[in-house]
Amino acid sequence: MNIEESIQQINELIEAWELNEACLNQTDIDAIKCLLKQNKELKQKYLNAVADYETTMAEKKEMENQQKKFIEYLNSYIDLLNDKPDMLEETQKDILEEILQKYKNIIGVLDDNNTTI
Repeated sequence: MNIEESIQQINELIEAWELNEACLNQTDIDAIKCLLKQNKELKQKYLNAVADYETTMAEKKEMENQQKKFIEYLNSYIDLLNDKPDMLEETQKDILEEILQKYKNIIGVLDDNNTTI
């Protein structure tokens, strides 16, 4: 018997008792009602936890996408500067490359494909 069937059976037992068709005392009924209430609360907590997890994972994915876009932006800017070196001094390009590497280290990028830890 699964949980849904058990809950249905408990509800039917309560209804039968309320109609004087079952031999239960008030303590039994109170205990059953308490279990049903706890089951409902736990089910709601579970659903809330699942929703929170899904939200967290979506936010994490969005953050990772933003990080990848920023890395791509910096890489494309560095490539542009490599193609047109007269646009700035060599030290400025080195600074950009250093910023890019530091950013990759901070967010945990493992390789040039922007794979994170």
